[in-house]
Amino acid sequence: MGNCLKSSSPAGGNELARPNNIQRVSDLNGAATYARHVAGLDHTDPAYVDLSSRMCWNAVTRCAEVAGGMLQDSMVVSSNSYDHFIPKLDARRITTAAEMANVPEGSFIGFFDDDTGFIIHAMMATGNGQAAGNKNSCIGIGAHVGWEILNLADNERWNNNGMWCAIFARGHVREISVYYRLDW
Repeated sequence: MGNCLKSSSPAGGNELARPNNIQRVSDLNGAATYARHVAGLDHTDPAYVDLSSRMCWNAVTRCAEVAGGMLQDSMVVSSNSYDHFIPKLDARRITTAAEMANVPEGSFIGFFDDDTGFIIHAMMATGNGQAAGNKNSCIGIGAHVGWEILNLADNERWNNNGMWCAIFARGHVREISVYYRLDW
């Protein structure tokens, strides 16, 4: 894995057709609206506690369920079972802060470890480069636990290799590939 120094030009993204066996979330704007709403609630509110108690990817799919999109049982995601939501070949890669700023609200955002190929984090785009998620510290920003909205269009987090740079304690840096999918 490379480092997070600004060193070379980013590779272009790729976008392929959505598999036919994937159901679409019926109201992505509604899911993003719910995600924003819950982030602003008191931390004792049942909706806040619900999203904050889930794994990051299951909290994102819960927003879709609440918006009337899919049944939670059909949206099970784990670190090694995510292709039905964001297969890397069926998603658009985000390589710059400007691209992140243009990710449509309601998109499922996946952060991937290039060494293992597994998804390591998920968030929901809420518009203007921001995204809502839980357990965001695994990508180097945000809280360990708690549903929150973060600015992912921060120029300092994207390097010229087209990677998100997660910066942790003691200066440890990890490059992470980021993809999004709108029609999930």
